[in-house]
Amino acid sequence: MKNHRARVAFSLTAFAMLAVAGCNAEKKEFEGLCHLNERAAGAAVLTPAQLDEAMSAWMADNIKSPSVISAIGAINMNRGIERGSSLRGFAKAGGYDGPCPYADKMTADAQARQAAQDAAVAGPAADVTP
Repeated sequence: MKNHRARVAFSLTAFAMLAVAGCNAEKKEFEGLCHLNERAAGAAVLTPAQLDEAMSAWMADNIKSPSVISAIGAINMNRGIERGSSLRGFAKAGGYDGPCPYADKMTADAQARQAAQDAAVAGPAADVTP
């Protein structure tokens, strides 16, 4: 009976350690996503196409947790400024609550696209000079 309790206690301890390690892995992966541009490009100056390729390669090499992979899919389902806030929300839920420049960039890019679309719909400003 004593051996059985020791094995159960050991198993529970091991399970708890694996759960914490999994959380730490998720936190690290979300931190990497939040700093995706810097992690993927480093100091290199890349064209947008090269940056997209570098970001995809970085994610393939560094994102392994099923929950983080699912979060990326959910983030990509969002449109516009919701993508940045979605990344921040998933990162926080995954244990990372630090700065998220990639979310900031997604939000700024979406706002710029929306402003350009609004300007195109409005057309040229009317000349009100007498």
